[in-house]
Amino acid sequence: MPVLFFVSMTTLLAVAPEVEVTSLSGASATGSLQSLNKTVAKVKAGQTEKDLPLSNILNMRFPRHRFQRSLELPVTVRLTDGSHFPIQSLQSNERQVKVSGDQTGELVLPSINVASIRFGPLTSNIRGSWEKLLNGENSKDLLVVQKENVLDYIDGVVGSITGDKIQFFTGEDEVAVNRSRVFGVIYARPPSPEGSPFCAIRLTDEGVLNASA
Repeated sequence: MPVLFFVSMTTLLAVAPEVEVTSLSGASATGSLQSLNKTVAKVKAGQTEKDLPLSNILNMRFPRHRFQRSLELPVTVRLTDGSHFPIQSLQSNERQVKVSGDQTGELVLPSINVASIRFGPLTSNIRGSWEKLLNGENSKDLLVVQKENVLDYIDGVVGSITGDKIQFFTGEDEVAVNRSRVFGVIYARPPSPEGSPFCAIRLTDEGVLNASA
């Protein structure tokens, strides 16, 4: 089971952030995080530094950083490794997806690593339908639209995405769809290689980043 970190992206860049560590045995320790890799977290308490094996750590909290729920309706990106996080702006082409978010900053992602993009809010009425589409085996991309409390889709190929349009190919037709009318897009991607991340980083906006290196 991957270690779960309650942290914002800015925390990862901070100098020696304060951290609370809980071990699998239930013991806890506090100090400043000096470094972190796939096997060891180095924590300093006073003048003493300790190397804590990640295999013995249940979770790691950064108490100065609290969860923050945005009043806006941000776009949510899901990657093929299971990572998912809200962002405020997005543009894409066949090679890369450029995103910008409060927690992630500006990122350029290879398009092949993006599994889905959700533009609409996920309510309890449609959550099950959206998750069913996400978990389906699709040979083509899906352009998903919402009709009241029902999700419907058209299969084809999703092209470039701008601030207001989504390029979509279905059969021999190419259509520029208004992004405001689209609930989300789901890409036909090959299954991810098996293997679990060495830790999961939970952002303060409830996004999750899986770290494998």
